[in-house]
Amino acid sequence: ADFAAANTMPSRSYEEAPGVAEYADPKPLADVTLDRATPAHRQAIRIDHLSSESVRVQPGADLAGRKWRLRVSVRGPRRALSPAARVLIHHSDDTIRVRRLSFTRSGRASVVIPFSLATVSVVTVSIANVSTRFRCGLKTESACGGKARDDKQKFTVIAKTKKGRAR
Repeated sequence: ADFAAANTMPSRSYEEAPGVAEYADPKPLADVTLDRATPAHRQAIRIDHLSSESVRVQPGADLAGRKWRLRVSVRGPRRALSPAARVLIHHSDDTIRVRRLSFTRSGRASVVIPFSLATVSVVTVSIANVSTRFRCGLKTESACGGKARDDKQKFTVIAKTKKGRAR
């Protein structure tokens, strides 16, 4: 999942990337702005094993106060099937903080983070299906001559703004 998170911003993650077209920052699955009129976004996707997707969320102009927060919730497959998620908080001062989400047995994870336009430029939610389970001996070209057992796992990312106490 750390690799998937780094791949959402290759120009910052890889020494050889700046100025190389092949390392252009990839397009996220969704790129949304949340504000008072549109306080939430829900995005569902099915992800194959060893694959990832990302959702970018930006604070709108009317979320400038320090009390604004963003609750990021991820619903994925049960923990035994290896869901993973990282939340990258891109601050206005060009620093990035990465939060690792821990999933429950039933595949739920969430975090509440600052979401003021004054301090946050964008939040990227990186989700990954890191399952390595295979059904072997099926005479395929894949690992162990088998087939991945956990392709097309459903993930849902929910981002919702809320006003809380200033920190």
